Amino acid sequence: MDIKRKESKLVISNQSSVIKTPKKKRLVLGFKKHSSYKTYLSNMTNFLFKTKKRKLIFSLALILLIIAPLSFYLWNKQAGASWWNSDWNYRRSITINSAQIPGDLNNFPMLVSFTDSNLINKTQSNGNDIIFIEENGTRLNHEIEKFDNTTGELVVWVKIPELDGDNDSIIYMYYGNQTVDNQQRPEDVWDEN
Repeated sequence: MDIKRKESKLVISNQSSVIKTPKKKRLVLGFKKHSSYKTYLSNMTNFLFKTKKRKLIFSLALILLIIAPLSFYLWNKQAGASWWNSDWNYRRSITINSAQIPGDLNNFPMLVSFTDSNLINKTQSNGNDIIFIEENGTRLNHEIEKFDNTTGELVVWVKIPELDGDNDSIIYMYYGNQTVDNQQRPEDVWDEN
């Protein structure tokens, strides 16, 4: 492939194909001997803005090209409560599926159990910085039954003040605060029954 600069032309050639950019405002695409497609930028501009309808359609298309990716980002961004406390570096939302709840429940100790590699080396080694928060910012009492900082396995009981049997509930688990004391309140998870 030869690349030659001649006057105001940049010619990239590989035997028969060529792309030229002459002094006039036009782009010529095609083969050396048979130029099959020509687009004049000035003609394109005249075409797009000749009528108000075309100008409107072009403007809307341009806006959609800009807004669509932005709206997709904002739509898929994690929705929910604002950050509870900036001393905690990480947060995970936990959705409680209402279909799994037989009806409305009050002060219910719920078992939360999962393994998450995001917990590895991001929490205190004993998990004492793990804390659970409702969507409205209320702190939830919890008791960690098992935490393995090397695998991210967590088994914890979280007392939920109100679970709606008709609507999903969301709580947040915060972690990643290396300076905080133990956040567990096991005595407040269980009642005397």
